[in-house]
Amino acid sequence: MCGIVGALVYTTNTQNSVEIGQTGQVKETTMQGKSENKARNEQDSLEYFDIQAAVGTTKHMGGLVTTRELIRMCKVKPSFRVLDVGSGSGATACYLAENVGCEVVGLDLHPEMVALGRARAKRKGLEEKTSFHQGDIQAPGFGAETFDVVFCESVLSFVENKQAALNACWSMLKPGGVIGLNEEVWLQKPSEEKLKGAVKLWGLPEESLQFEDWKHMLQEAGFSDVHAEPKRMKVLREASQVLRYSPGDMFGMFGTALCKYVRDPAFREYMRERKKLPRGIFKMLAYGLYCGKKPDSASG
Repeated sequence: MCGIVGALVYTTNTQNSVEIGQTGQVKETTMQGKSENKARNEQDSLEYFDIQAAVGTTKHMGGLVTTRELIRMCKVKPSFRVLDVGSGSGATACYLAENVGCEVVGLDLHPEMVALGRARAKRKGLEEKTSFHQGDIQAPGFGAETFDVVFCESVLSFVENKQAALNACWSMLKPGGVIGLNEEVWLQKPSEEKLKGAVKLWGLPEESLQFEDWKHMLQEAGFSDVHAEPKRMKVLREASQVLRYSPGDMFGMFGTALCKYVRDPAFREYMRERKKLPRGIFKMLAYGLYCGKKPDSASG
């Protein structure tokens, strides 16, 4: 049964988080909001994100090792105010608040993820340094020039209008502010079989963005000094996912996953359908780290 939690931590891409959908304003967590969110998304994506929320997993490409790299690239300081887009269960937001000392605002479309983020911050005594809101990155409800850093880990890959999302990030950053991305990329154009496999496994949109595409979109949004690094999947780096969790977190996820596997036929079917990766997919699918700066003279 340990494999159930392992599979969830490995195959679920944060939190997430990443349900940064298409048209919502920041609002309080309600079941009605969840229903509206479900109506906007395809069934596969709903299953993907609902299961993450139910189990409480957070997964970003490259694990905690890559999160630390992105923090260094963005040169995050204790005095900064950071927006964590697709904050999911709050792992990165709490890591930033606890280890860097900055103020972090988490934004996620999924109401259960927002609740998980708040609960994590409370357990860690980080409520004064963090806050979590339900909302859409394309209509986030925050003012212009509000943040020093916008952090997006395995999030914007799931957004339909990526350019609009990046434009919104640019607007929310203060002049001189920085955006940091960790997003999936194809190293080469995938076959239809590989693309469909990725869509089914991770809920990715049916498109094949390559490494340079994200860089071009950042520049189109107005970011300068764009630095980009391609990263291939590596077992040890991916295994650092578990470093995000305390033993208590792992025990809780294991118990939840076990109960769902035993009691919920839909959960068992979901796991069975996704236990096999498309052959050779990680020779083609990787991720990129990107960092761009909003010019000092820019206006939001």
